[in-house]
Amino acid sequence: MNDFIAKPVNPQVLYRTILQWLSPASRAASFAAGSTQASAATSPADPAATLRRLEAIAGLDVAQGLARMSGNGAGYLRLLRMLIGTASGTARQLTDAIAAEDLAALEHTAHDLKGSAGNLGGVWVEEKAAALNAAIRLQSGTETIVGLGNALAATLNQLIEDMQEVLG
Repeated sequence: MNDFIAKPVNPQVLYRTILQWLSPASRAASFAAGSTQASAATSPADPAATLRRLEAIAGLDVAQGLARMSGNGAGYLRLLRMLIGTASGTARQLTDAIAAEDLAALEHTAHDLKGSAGNLGGVWVEEKAAALNAAIRLQSGTETIVGLGNALAATLNQLIEDMQEVLG
């Protein structure tokens, strides 16, 4: 390992770090591949209007998500759609782990949600996932952990529902 990048990942730091370790020939190839992928990305009819509608969702910081995507609105919308596709399963995993009092599964799921939601601007989900992780690590007691887990699942489900209204 030659370097380290902390989460949540700042794209500028990521690119700077990667470029530092690439040879000049690899850098040229990376830039060519990146521009090809960007032009091939699919985008909705009016991404700007969609982004404005997303800004009205409580607990979603679109500006933060776009900053992490270096302003790539179409890419950001694509990742939000991917989050919707996986998040309902994640909410089920949370509920199942709470019911089984499976702290390892609960901690793992909360950790994953903290990272993915944080990178996309899902600030409320990120905050609740961080609180749940901390409570598990501190062995805060079943009642506290279950309460935080249920709050995280409810917040995640609401975010999914609100995003589905905007993104379809």
